[in-house]
Parts: sequence; C-alpha cells; structure tokens
Amino acid sequence: TPKMKDPKKPVYYNKESSMFLNNLMAGEQLSVESDPSKVDKQGRPLIYLYRVSDGLCVNNEIIRQGYGKVASESIFGQDRENELLRYQENAKKAEKGLWYNPDVYMTKSGKTYHKEGKCGRYNLVKKAKLLEAQGAYNPCKTCDPLYCRFKSEPVFSISESDNSNAQE
Repeated sequence: TPKMKDPKKPVYYNKESSMFLNNLMAGEQLSVESDPSKVDKQGRPLIYLYRVSDGLCVNNEIIRQGYGKVASESIFGQDRENELLRYQENAKKAEKGLWYNPDVYMTKSGKTYHKEGKCGRYNLVKKAKLLEAQGAYNPCKTCDPLYCRFKSEPVFSISESDNSNAQE
C-alpha cells in the first residue's frame, strides 16, 4: 500500500489504503506465511497475511481492490506473483482505487490541474486524465483534485461475490 513518507506531503491514496487495510483486518485473527530469507529493499520481511475466519489472503485483496501495487520482489515464487499481477491488471482495467483515473482540467498556463472543470481561482480550458496530469502538472491546492474520485466512489466494499472472485 502507499506509504506516508512525509506527513506534510501526503502520498496519493495512502489514507484510503490504510483505512481499507484496517477495516479488512479489524477484530480478525490473522495467520502469517513467511520465509525469513525474503526481505524487501529496506530489509523488512515479506509476508502473506490471511484472515483466520475465512482464509482470505489480505495481500490478494489489497491488490484486487486497487489499494496497493504489486511489489517488485517475488515473495514465494512466480505463480503467486503472476496471480497478484493478474489482480492488479484487473483493478487497473476497472479503475479501482489507485487506478481510478477521472477527468481533471488544466489552467490556460498549463501549470496546475483541477477537478470537475471549475475552480474558484482559475478559468479552466483543457481536459485530461488524472494519471496523465500528475506527472506534468501540479495539483491545485484549493480544489484538491487528488480526491475528486470520492464524489461517486465509495472508499471500499467487500461482498461475498468479491471474495469468491479472489479464488479465480
């Protein structure tokens, strides 16, 4: 899930990912699958977490719902990594979570992007997709376009049908 590197500069979608993970595991007993020799670039252990109550793999659900990205480190072999990559690709196609890509709007000068085609401070003229704008422009500090997706998208929901798809 996205990390909070500097509290003064929030990382895109880190709060939503953290809430999702907390709700997914709240009050649950968890089991851990790990290999002590598997660590990430910072030396932290790489693990798989499972909810004991229903056997749900937390790692899979994070990726499947779009609340995290597949780490480049392979934890337990290529088959598992491929499974996570399939979940990530499906989340991207469905524009879930991190992959949600709403329209944003540019100023005439092309220096900032805004949500919903209007901002009290600027006359907006050019439309683009959020993921394209993020690399080339700065987000407006007034209308906070990083969070424009929440007008119509719930933070998350897990249903029985979602859980059954995790086994695909």
